Amino acid sequence: MRRWLLALILALPGAPLHAELSPAPLEILLEAALTEAAGPALPAGAAIELILPEGVPDLALRVISLREDLSNGRFAAVVEPQNGAPLTLAGRFQAMVDVPVPARSLSPGEMARAEDFTHRRLPLHALSATSVLAMEEIRGREVRRLLPEGRPVPASSLRAPRVIRRGDRLELIYTARGLRVTAAARALEDAALGATLRVQNLSSGKIVTGQALTDGRVEIDR
Repeated sequence: MRRWLLALILALPGAPLHAELSPAPLEILLEAALTEAAGPALPAGAAIELILPEGVPDLALRVISLREDLSNGRFAAVVEPQNGAPLTLAGRFQAMVDVPVPARSLSPGEMARAEDFTHRRLPLHALSATSVLAMEEIRGREVRRLLPEGRPVPASSLRAPRVIRRGDRLELIYTARGLRVTAAARALEDAALGATLRVQNLSSGKIVTGQALTDGRVEIDR
C-alpha cells in the first residue's frame, strides 16, 4: 500500500491547482519528492527513509520546495499544510538498499549458489562503490576471497569459475590446415573458460600460451 501511494504521488502532475489537492501523509509526500530529486543517484530498488523532527503535521497538501544532500543525508523543505502558512522544516534521510549477503561464511574456491545468500536492507552510504547489489551478479561465480556471513559482497571477491587449475594435467590441441595435433601438458596457472594461460608441453618442456577449453583441454594460440 505504501509503495502504491508513493507511485501515485510521483505520477501526479506538477503544480496542480490548490482546489485539486487532497491531504496526504507528510512523510509520503517528502519521500516522493526526495526520491524524484535524488533518483539519478540511487540504484534500482532503493527506498528513502526519513527522520523528521517532532511536532510536524501528519498530513500536508504538497511540497513547495526541497533542498537535499545525498552525501550527508540532510534535507530542508517548505510544505503546504492543510491550514495556515507554508511550513519550513529540516530533517535527515537515507537511501536504503536490499543487497545480497552470505547466509554463511564462504571460503575461496566455493561456488556462489543462491541458497547460500540472503538479503539485508542496508543504508546506501554503508556500501562501497564495488559492493554487489544484485544476486544475478553473484550466482554461478567463484569465491575469490573469504566472504563473511552477513557482509556485503565486494565485486573483487568473486571471479569467473576456473575450469583449469595450476598443476592440472591437460591436453594441448593445435589445429592448422586441417591437421590436428595433440600433446600432454601441465597448467602453469589457473584459468577460467576462454581465458589464456601458460602451459608446459610435457614432451618438449616448451612453455606455450593457449586458451582454456572444457574437459581439461587447451587450444594453442596460432
